[in-house]
Amino acid sequence: MAPLSFIKRLLKKKPVASVDLGSSGIKIAVALPEGGKLTLTNLTIADYVETIHSPADVLRIAKAHNIAEILRRNIPEDTEKLCFVLPGRFSIILKYTVEAGANVEEYIRKRITQDVPISDISYDYFEVPGRKNEVVCLAARKDMLRKLSLISERAGIEEHYVDTPFTALCNICNCKCDTYGKTVAVVDIGMTLTYLVVLKDGCLTSARCLAGPDGNYIDRKIAAILKIPKDEAERMKVEGSVPQEVMEEVLNDFCIELREQLDSAVLPDVEALDEVFVTGGNAMISGLIEKLSQHLLTSVQALEPLGCFNLSEGVNLKQNEERYSLALGALISSGAN
Repeated sequence: MAPLSFIKRLLKKKPVASVDLGSSGIKIAVALPEGGKLTLTNLTIADYVETIHSPADVLRIAKAHNIAEILRRNIPEDTEKLCFVLPGRFSIILKYTVEAGANVEEYIRKRITQDVPISDISYDYFEVPGRKNEVVCLAARKDMLRKLSLISERAGIEEHYVDTPFTALCNICNCKCDTYGKTVAVVDIGMTLTYLVVLKDGCLTSARCLAGPDGNYIDRKIAAILKIPKDEAERMKVEGSVPQEVMEEVLNDFCIELREQLDSAVLPDVEALDEVFVTGGNAMISGLIEKLSQHLLTSVQALEPLGCFNLSEGVNLKQNEERYSLALGALISSGAN
């Protein structure tokens, strides 16, 4: 008969983890599946030494920093599954209305060939619940997927998944918010990219990388007004030491630009937004939420992704949780698979 301790080890739930290769650093989240809800056990970030100028820099610099070694240091040895967030410029989400009577798989294959100007891609699709003939397709570059697979292998984790920023944000929104009967937008304001997802009745209806504005936009505006280097402007932004009248002007310009981007991205698909949630490293700049609510004429709130998890004592709650939304959203995917 097997020892009781051996049986307990077999029955013990193993950790799951996620990694967001973001522009401001490598965000790592680890959790244990317990009682139908994930218990967050670790939340950490490994900052890049070099400055990130574009999403294309992320995997190049991550390779130089040996991301596999970073993972080995920050996730448990017995981690069962790992989910990567693929940087948004390397993935795309498309929505199609399939012609009545058409073979869905064949229709998607033909449309992807026409609409995505890259031959070496991998894609998947799902039918939108309650929307007859509507299909959402997720496509990603295979060379990026291969790089992530190699990182996982070098980190000693056999089972891995790849999520997109858009679906990760949907995971958090549907976990945190009652989206039934509503049209809700989530805006993730990162350093070099701003992501937008729109959900109607909890279903993804629109997803894209916006042309701007992002964290760099804010830094450049501050630097131009104060006539200082951009790096110093970013430091002052993070410290909250930018003069109030300067920050007021910068946030006003930011919100006008974001409103124009949202109108262009959202209005073709929906009549109006009932709620907007903001997240990402730049979302918690003092005064941004209030200013954005004034410009959008609707309720604007922080996403607060930690509300989707039980929290262990080891999690540092003093961090800016909005910075980890993509990693936490992917963690939900990792726990569900």
